[in-house]
Amino acid sequence: MATVQTMIEKAKAYVEAQVKAGKPQYEVFIECYGQSEWEGVVIQSEWDDNPGTLATWKSAKNLIDTVASVWEDRMSEAAQYEDRGF
Repeated sequence: MATVQTMIEKAKAYVEAQVKAGKPQYEVFIECYGQSEWEGVVIQSEWDDNPGTLATWKSAKNLIDTVASVWEDRMSEAAQYEDRGF
């Protein structure tokens, strides 16, 4: 059975693989996520079906991909401003 730390290690490995694959939007996890933020990824929140329990890998991966997608949008917006000379 997976533990919180095992899931965090799996999540970090997934993020590192995405960055190595040329997806810079995943760097936010490497640069900004500490232990408590990683715990927030792998432990179900109060809005989930079973708050405080370990999330499934599918759920944790979905959250990671969603956050990365938001960062990708933000990076794209920032690049547009740079192109305009702001």
